[in-house]
Amino acid sequence: MIAGMYLMMSIDSVIPPGEKVVNADIACHYKMYPMHLFAYRVHTHRLGQVVSGYRVRDGQWMLIGRQSPQLPQAFYPVENPVEVKFGDTLAARCVFTGEGRASKTRIGSTSSDEMCNFYIMYYMEAKHAVSFMTCTQNVNPEMFRSIPPEANIPIPVKSDMTMMAHGHHEEAIRGQLSSVAQQPKREDEEVLDQG
Repeated sequence: MIAGMYLMMSIDSVIPPGEKVVNADIACHYKMYPMHLFAYRVHTHRLGQVVSGYRVRDGQWMLIGRQSPQLPQAFYPVENPVEVKFGDTLAARCVFTGEGRASKTRIGSTSSDEMCNFYIMYYMEAKHAVSFMTCTQNVNPEMFRSIPPEANIPIPVKSDMTMMAHGHHEEAIRGQLSSVAQQPKREDEEVLDQG
């Protein structure tokens, strides 16, 4: 078995200023040997609300992973084993907001641009292995009419987590240290019944 990475990314999405909800959808037909998914990672910049990835087989959507891109960047294990085989479709949706922006936001590499990436880590038999694959299109926009509703629901994130996710780790640490100083002494704490 050999591990690899499959990157799904939007390359042409535009987020209009002031628009409350903007979806960037990505979908590709899978035309390779079976791969077994074991982890995923999401990535956007500041306007991303939630990113979700799915395997679609015979019209049935199976969740690979769903996460707030405002949390610290990490690979998360898939909750249920997912096999992708020839004929399946891999689909991802990034939900953005254009609120607070005065001009269009485009996909790009600077912090004032946006990104819509869903990374999948997989393993497959060594004799068929491909270590890196990409999907940058939407082969079937109509299919997203039946995307599970969860893909459209933002995941709430505490502001200190957002600061850490966007490179403000020192500010978050200072905030934590000042809140630690305000915490009561351990002997004054009430232990809640866990049973």
